[in-house]
Amino acid sequence: MALITPIAQVVSAFDATVAQTITFVVEGGNQVVKNKITIRNNTSNAVVWEDTVESYQLQHTIPANTLTNGVNYNYYINTYDAQGNVSNNSNVISFWCLDAPSVAITNIPASGIIEYSNFNFIVQYVQSQGELLNEIRLYLYDSNHILLQSSEVLTSSYVPPLNLAYTFSNFENNKQYYLKVVGSTINNTEFESEEYHFKCQYEYNDVFFNIGLENDCNHGCVNITSNLIVIDGSTDGDISYIDNSSVNIDNGSAVIWDKGFGFQNNKFVAREWFQPILFGKIAQFELNASNRIELYFLRNIPKDEKTPKDYIEMRAYYGTTLYALRRSNFIDICNNNSHLFYFLKVNDNNFDIRLAKIETANISSIKWNEQSDAKWGSPIAIAWNGDTADVIASYNLIEWNGTSNVEYNKITDMYMNDDLIDPEIEDDEFSGDDSAMFTIGKVILYNSIVEHFNVVKNTDIAYDTEVPQWTNSTVMNASFNGNLNAGNSDYSFSEINEIKIKRRIDGESNWITIYTLKPSNIQQLSFGVKDYFIPSGKTFEYAIVPCTNGNERTYFLSKIKSDFNGVFVSDMDRSLKLYSGVVYSDDDMNQQIGLLYPYNQRYPTIIKNPTINYRSFTIQATIFDMDNETYRIGFDPEKVTQLKELWKEFLTDGKVKTVTDWNGEIIMGIVTIPPQFSYKSGAGMRYPTIQFTITEQGKYNNQSDLYRNGYVSESA
Repeated sequence: MALITPIAQVVSAFDATVAQTITFVVEGGNQVVKNKITIRNNTSNAVVWEDTVESYQLQHTIPANTLTNGVNYNYYINTYDAQGNVSNNSNVISFWCLDAPSVAITNIPASGIIEYSNFNFIVQYVQSQGELLNEIRLYLYDSNHILLQSSEVLTSSYVPPLNLAYTFSNFENNKQYYLKVVGSTINNTEFESEEYHFKCQYEYNDVFFNIGLENDCNHGCVNITSNLIVIDGSTDGDISYIDNSSVNIDNGSAVIWDKGFGFQNNKFVAREWFQPILFGKIAQFELNASNRIELYFLRNIPKDEKTPKDYIEMRAYYGTTLYALRRSNFIDICNNNSHLFYFLKVNDNNFDIRLAKIETANISSIKWNEQSDAKWGSPIAIAWNGDTADVIASYNLIEWNGTSNVEYNKITDMYMNDDLIDPEIEDDEFSGDDSAMFTIGKVILYNSIVEHFNVVKNTDIAYDTEVPQWTNSTVMNASFNGNLNAGNSDYSFSEINEIKIKRRIDGESNWITIYTLKPSNIQQLSFGVKDYFIPSGKTFEYAIVPCTNGNERTYFLSKIKSDFNGVFVSDMDRSLKLYSGVVYSDDDMNQQIGLLYPYNQRYPTIIKNPTINYRSFTIQATIFDMDNETYRIGFDPEKVTQLKELWKEFLTDGKVKTVTDWNGEIIMGIVTIPPQFSYKSGAGMRYPTIQFTITEQGKYNNQSDLYRNGYVSESA
């Protein structure tokens, strides 16, 4: 046997300040026991380094700082057997030594907080010798380092330094994320960025949408409807409005809000201005009947005191466990005319519950009823709130002026039973449970005359009995002016200048924006859109996304499995259906491939353009008029002729079409062979068959392709 000429392997550009191991291949021949590397300057071909090592391994290490960055080199290998025989020189491989490239995300806020549900990340690529970028990708992970999304491949032909950008969407509020960039240079040097950590935390007022999805099987599309949800309450039992300024929730009745809002029970402040009707439950915040926070208006005797007082008690349940119990401060006993206010703050497992009696109006005069025979002695004056009122006569029935809400019965006229008396109340009981956190989607009020009700997400607000205005952190705000509306659609709409509809295949990460609306009035936030450009038989997730100045807010989501009946040809203006005799006569994959036939070589050399890869196929079908009874009793020649002309005009207008069918086939392309018509023999030319060829121009799930073909208004 003899030594076989070794085959040197391609070497990616590398940093000369770091040791680099190169490899080679020997196929058969004598055992290699030693190898020699010769490195030359690729411009002058002068030898710059030679080294021989004894090793059975088919590799050679170039020590750090042996070569110089910014220089182009080449190398070849010789091998030796145990008898000292040396092989021929291997093939020559050229390579670069270059400084290590760096990549960084430059625009994550210093606070690490992103304030919207999407963000356009700027990636900076730097390489000191100007080595061109091959590609980069961004990878987004959740707080557990589970991959959530990855970007498309980003490329650039510009000389570095350069900046590229990619937008990730659908960040959830108060969630933490990690981001990393991975890429390679034009000389195949691989690199990656550090891992970036950030949190999404946005505080803005939102309108709320529901999203309806419905398959239109006979027209080959999904109907998408969106309606603005106002936070409107409902009732259980009897209620009545008082002077369009408060609502009377009778014993056994309730006011309920259960749609159009949501917040976490471990981060909110609730405030209510009310008059009590009876003791017991006055409010409940819940995910369901088991996971809830309850508020009770109660009367008990505090420890070390002798007389009853009134207070609010908060009870928080997680499943069947009472995991938190808090009592407010105690106030003097109240009655039905008392105007009260409670303040409930829930901040993780820290609770603050307070109760206050709202100040009553000053009394300017008091009149005694002359028909009373009660003995009151001989008072000469009565003091009230610092003002002195003159006595008209010494009688015992008092008539208060009409604007006062003075509590005339200080004992009480409220219903109360012995079960509510608990002498010697001890301190609050509490057992923390960090798992007891859930999203609240239902609020209920009971047993009171409610003047105002408010919930905010901002737990930094100070204790204050003043009735608030709507702000960005407001969740609900009800003033009961003849209705139970707790939302503020006009305020929300003023912050929204764009609505996006997005879709993605269920389980995939990247969204496609398929429709953008710039509403000019609040009524336009209720709308409908048809999506013709998806295959049948796949499950899609759709999102309604309100935006402020290009920044996305909450994603409102819904899913549907598409289901179409027929073959449809559609563009942005209309959709036509092929009913009968549909045949795909050709379905070709097209690639640009060339063959070279070198001398003295057994196999040809393949030359392929890797970016050219598209489909084209020919469709034929019989044109029928399918209107109602016509299909069953025969054909209307006039309507069939009209349909033929409609198809002819439709397929020759130069617009990109999308063909879909019931089997999940989909192609987006241009009609490259115009429609041709043939007719069934002996039928009097009444049964036309259409045939045309469509050539692919893009993918339905690629944002750039949809934009280039005029299907959407956003390119990325």
